[in-house]
Amino acid sequence: MGGTILGSSRGGFDGEKIMAELLAKGVSQVYVVGGDGTHRGIHALCELAQKKGVKIAFAGVPKTIDNDIPLIDSSFGFATSCEVAAEQIQAAYIEATGVINGVGLIKLMGRDSGYIAMKASLAHQGADFCLVPENPFELHGANGLYAQIYEKVKSQGHAVVVVAEGAETGLINPEERFTKNADKDGSGNVKLQDIGLVLKEKIVSVIKEKYGFTVNLKYLDPTYLIRSPPANAADTVMCAKLAQNAVHGAMAGFTAFSTGVVRNATSYIPIKTINQAGVNKISVYDRMFQRLLSSIKQQPMINPEFAEKALERIRHDEEESAKKFEAIRERIAQEDREREDLTRSMKF
Repeated sequence: MGGTILGSSRGGFDGEKIMAELLAKGVSQVYVVGGDGTHRGIHALCELAQKKGVKIAFAGVPKTIDNDIPLIDSSFGFATSCEVAAEQIQAAYIEATGVINGVGLIKLMGRDSGYIAMKASLAHQGADFCLVPENPFELHGANGLYAQIYEKVKSQGHAVVVVAEGAETGLINPEERFTKNADKDGSGNVKLQDIGLVLKEKIVSVIKEKYGFTVNLKYLDPTYLIRSPPANAADTVMCAKLAQNAVHGAMAGFTAFSTGVVRNATSYIPIKTINQAGVNKISVYDRMFQRLLSSIKQQPMINPEFAEKALERIRHDEEESAKKFEAIRERIAQEDREREDLTRSMKF
């Protein structure tokens, strides 16, 4: 089935209220299904249970189409979302190639991580541009998005642009940002302007004004088409594995863990470790992203005056990610050493 029988929401977390309800109903095992924000909530509940001396097992099951949970190979829902998104890119491609000077613009989900846009663009390869939060780009100038769309339409008669909903954070020139306030949603995330609607207007108007050239733009926003379908075969199998593994862990007496596939092995991961690793993001140096750029022939969208700043940002992001994972590796190694010392000290 598509959708959720549990319901979903943003914000509204009240640990004391949740704990009181669990105690009132005599619950001893809690299985929490969700993404990175949900895993932060699990950690808070575990700490509260420990503080109160309550014996409740908390098990997490990673479920998010954005694939932004760190350490695991992928999260439940990601494969299905990419499959459906690729079909929507096909629709944008058909619309763009069916008119004179056509531009197909499609906005996909991905607030902080551009995995859906990247994988779906790789799966279809009808895209000419793929904008994700992790890869710096510019809109204006000789190398900017608008100029490159114009050149692409002039050379091949059409262009297809795939943009992740959070791609605005990739804009390296601060003057091009269009989210001006810092209003936040129930989960504490800044409410971004709808980049799809902004580009829908600007691509047409800027190319007309600068080049005297009219493009015929078709805009697709399949957000809920991607969220709502039933899981495909790959996700269905993964979901069964994760569910069974979560139950096995809780029945064995573990708590404060999440279950995920790590290097193709179903594993238990401490919630604290997942939260310390932050958000799973694309590495622009990774072979997968480079494969995308090569496949769709996407050129850098950075003008010379911002080239060094773009490189600095990429280096900074890569270094920060490396530091986080090095800290996690050291903590795991330390725990292994402590466990070995404890084992040697035990008398059988």
